[in-house]
Amino acid sequence: MLFTLAKALVSALVILFVTWLANRSPTFWGWIAALPLVSLLSAFWLSVGQQNSREIADFLTGVLWGLIPTALLLLVIVLCLRYHVSFLLSLFIGIGIWGVITCLVQASQN
Repeated sequence: MLFTLAKALVSALVILFVTWLANRSPTFWGWIAALPLVSLLSAFWLSVGQQNSREIADFLTGVLWGLIPTALLLLVIVLCLRYHVSFLLSLFIGIGIWGVITCLVQASQN
């Protein structure tokens, strides 16, 4: 239980720190936020949790396949915002596109 709380605290602190820095230089820290921090943190926590290399590799393969829908989600949100669509609607449209593409990627793997 204590280990789970420690993982949550460390992960939350990383996210808070990047968000705080993003207010100072949005483009640069946006790039830093795009680094696979969550993926690497998750892989690290899996390794600390005694997962074997095969399970970690399978997890990271899933992350790799998730990059396609995620890139499209971000592209759609950016385009919507550039065309003055509200942030919330842009987010919903992006998530919808992400969901459809994720289903297609998952279906292609089966």
